Amino acid sequence: MSKNFMFIGVFITILILIAIILSLVFYKVIIPVCERIGKYIARRVHSKWWLYIFEFSFISMLVALIFATIYFTPLTNANSWKFFVILFLFIMFTIVETTAYIDFRKINKINKSDGIIGWLISLKIWETYILNRTLLFIEQLVNSYFLIVPVFISLLIMTKLDWSNEDFYYSLLLLPVYTNIWVYIKTRRRKFIFQLSFNEYQVIFMRRFIVYLLIIGYTFFEAHNKFIQVLIGKSNMTFEYVFVYSAALIYIAIDRLLKETVSDLEKFKKEKNDKETKMRKEYEESIKQREITRMARLRKNKLK
Repeated sequence: MSKNFMFIGVFITILILIAIILSLVFYKVIIPVCERIGKYIARRVHSKWWLYIFEFSFISMLVALIFATIYFTPLTNANSWKFFVILFLFIMFTIVETTAYIDFRKINKINKSDGIIGWLISLKIWETYILNRTLLFIEQLVNSYFLIVPVFISLLIMTKLDWSNEDFYYSLLLLPVYTNIWVYIKTRRRKFIFQLSFNEYQVIFMRRFIVYLLIIGYTFFEAHNKFIQVLIGKSNMTFEYVFVYSAALIYIAIDRLLKETVSDLEKFKKEKNDKETKMRKEYEESIKQREITRMARLRKNKLK
């Protein structure tokens, strides 16, 4: 048992070290370099048509990423490393393109309502729940790189070591523990000291949403593979077992996903209503203060 705990400690250490190294390299090296490239591009282009080129290129890359995700399917495809390379390149492209886009608008003093994004903002649809959470989903999807990559690299390292089946099983049980840490915990670095704190509610919701989607996708493809094995006679499992197993897992994941979404929607509406009520009260208070000031001036003039 002590040997098992030793392997578990090694596995946790590997995950933590890989996550810290990746985050430091990403935030201290990759992001600054990409931002410099984006600012350089923004200074070199002048035609206002570049505004639409930036927006069209981002939409095209986003569509390409969706197709790549469907094609490679990281959890079931042997060439899953290609997906991580594509995801990493997409993140770098997004940072460069976004920096160039923002600086290009500032340098050329482009109207806020120009361009596709400017038009959407002018309609104020960004205040709606769907678009608000879509932007948050994209942000957290990029951050999920720090969840998937350390696990993927750790699994590669584990398969190269001389593990017993028992040790390997205990180590795999730490994957959901690490996932929960990614969902709820964040680190803040002050000088050379890392401090732990909890994520904001919106971040926790969206990360749980992503995890549930991964569970649904994995369960679906795993059930499909088991069903094919049952049909061709390469599995001792019955069709009823495969169906009940997959249906139960998918139902639970979808149920939790919908429950989280409904709760988040209600919270979003409440916060929006509270904000509108606060603004209305502040407006009414300002009107009241103006009226009091006006009446005071009238009395003062009458006394004169």
